[in-house]
Amino acid sequence: GACGAQFSVAALDLGPEGRFDPSRPAMKARLLQALGYAQSALVTAMPSLRGGASEGIWLVQASDRPDLILKLVAGSRIHRSIPTEVETFGKLYREHPAAFDDPMLALPFKVFRCSGPAGASANDLIVLRKSSGERLAEWLASKMHCRQHDAVLRMFGDLGARLSEYHRRYGNTQHGDFTLANIFFDERRTAFAFIDLGGMGVPTVQSDLERFSTCLAPLATWHGQQRVAEWDRVFRQGYAQGNLREVRDAAGVRVALSQRCHQPRKSVV
Repeated sequence: GACGAQFSVAALDLGPEGRFDPSRPAMKARLLQALGYAQSALVTAMPSLRGGASEGIWLVQASDRPDLILKLVAGSRIHRSIPTEVETFGKLYREHPAAFDDPMLALPFKVFRCSGPAGASANDLIVLRKSSGERLAEWLASKMHCRQHDAVLRMFGDLGARLSEYHRRYGNTQHGDFTLANIFFDERRTAFAFIDLGGMGVPTVQSDLERFSTCLAPLATWHGQQRVAEWDRVFRQGYAQGNLREVRDAAGVRVALSQRCHQPRKSVV
């Protein structure tokens, strides 16, 4: 589109084994060629991040190219009413193409439909650029270990503001699983990236605000009820202030336009 965002779907031949396994030299060679990366690039399995709907996650690293994350997911629906991740991304691209250019959202730029011998399980391989910073769950644990309480409170306020910005920008489309595990934080740049967006816009029982409060609640076991309640309050405050700022900005634009339209004309002598 005009915004420069890209999202494409292509085929990837899995070969006779019919299983995506980039530790096999032939499979790795086909994968890197399809990605346009040098054959010297590293492809490393990330077992610690396995879980959820993914059947495996890999990191691709090359000296002269951005690090990539590969996520293998089911290519067919688990239930006829629940779209696959790739169907969700396709719908999102049609409705909000600019989202695929947004650094705050870890959305894929490519999907491979994996094909093998007849009868091999159908998978989709999602390709996205690796987000900078670290997972918020780890960042928070590290800051609390060092008793950096002010930095933690600042972060929760900023995060609330970013979530409200995301909701405004994309017509209140919900992330779907907004938790500490699905947010990356680059402290140096005060930048957040929302990851695991395969359920973005799919109806859920809880809103993103409610889901985040639910994910914070168990942390009271380690950090105390009072402190966790304060985190939640500051996060929601940041969200509300983000919305207020948008209202003020919009009002300011209207006032400025109104003043410009109603300036008295200079008399012509």
